[in-house]
Amino acid sequence: MTQTSSSRLLSSALTALGAIAEVLVPGDDGYAGTAATLFADGTPDLVVRPLDAAGVASALRYAAGTGLAVTVWSGGHSMAGLSTSADGMIIDTRRISGVRLLDPASGRVRVGAGATWGAVAAP
Repeated sequence: MTQTSSSRLLSSALTALGAIAEVLVPGDDGYAGTAATLFADGTPDLVVRPLDAAGVASALRYAAGTGLAVTVWSGGHSMAGLSTSADGMIIDTRRISGVRLLDPASGRVRVGAGATWGAVAAP
């Protein structure tokens, strides 16, 4: 992607998503930590870090409207490198990581998309 098209993409993404998600492009602080995993290096056009499910939905609508492929980054531990991509948008769900006990008797919980097994198993 050229610098000009990258700037246009960032500008339109910030307009569409800026109030509900952090939007990163190559060179931004935090971009490399999501673009690369232990098993693969990626170069997505955008990294979007939504704050909640509504932010994820907005990011998906934006991607559909602009033709961007979408990859979801949850734990970033895919052995096959599926948590990153060579282009398109990564939706980084780490900010949606809450674990809430709904029913102590049954142990039923609500787990956010970005929660790790360590958070789920924590007392």
